[in-house]
Amino acid sequence: MCIRDRMLAPRFAHADAASGPTPAQEAEADALFRRANEKVAKKDYVAACPLFEEAYRIAGGGGTAQNLATCYEDLGKVAAAYHAFEELRRISIPANRADRVKLAEEHMAKLEPRLSRLRVRIPPERRVPELLVSVDGDTYGEKALESGIVVDVGRHVVKITAPGRKTLELTRSVASEGTTETLDVPVLSLIHI
Repeated sequence: MCIRDRMLAPRFAHADAASGPTPAQEAEADALFRRANEKVAKKDYVAACPLFEEAYRIAGGGGTAQNLATCYEDLGKVAAAYHAFEELRRISIPANRADRVKLAEEHMAKLEPRLSRLRVRIPPERRVPELLVSVDGDTYGEKALESGIVVDVGRHVVKITAPGRKTLELTRSVASEGTTETLDVPVLSLIHI
C-alpha cells in the first residue's frame, strides 16, 4: 500500500464491508459491546475502549463507533477520540444519520484546540530517495509530517528508513494537549558492506 493510500484509508477497519459480518461475528461484537458498556458504567475506560475497538473491527456500526469515540474522549485520549469522531462522521453521512454527523462535528470542534501534533521536518540536505518516515507504525508523506501528525500526549516512536541507509528509530514525547513537538530528521548513515 502506498503512503497516499495508507493516509486515506479509514483509521478503523471492520469485517468485510461487502458481505458484512457473519452471524457469529455479529454475536461476538454484540457481546463485546455489552461488556464494554459494563466497563463504562464503572468508569473503567482503560478496559472499555479496547472492547469497543474490537467490536467495531468485527462488525462496524455507528453506535459502536460513537461509543468508541466517547470512550476515548472520557479516557483523555484526545487524538484517538478526534479520529474516532471523524470515522463516525464518515460512516454516518452515507447512512443519512444527520444526528450522528452533528454529534461528531460538535465533538470534533470541541477537541480541535486540544489536539497535539508531532511535526517531523526533513531538511532538504537530508532528503534521500525513497525515504520513509513512520510515526507509531503508520507511514506518512512529507507534507503531513511537516504540518504535524495528530497524536495523543505521551511517547511516540519515529522510524526513518531509506534504501542503503541504516534505519533510525527515535522517540519523542508530547508533554501536553494543544502543543506541537518538532523533530528534525538527522542524517541517515550509509550502510557499509
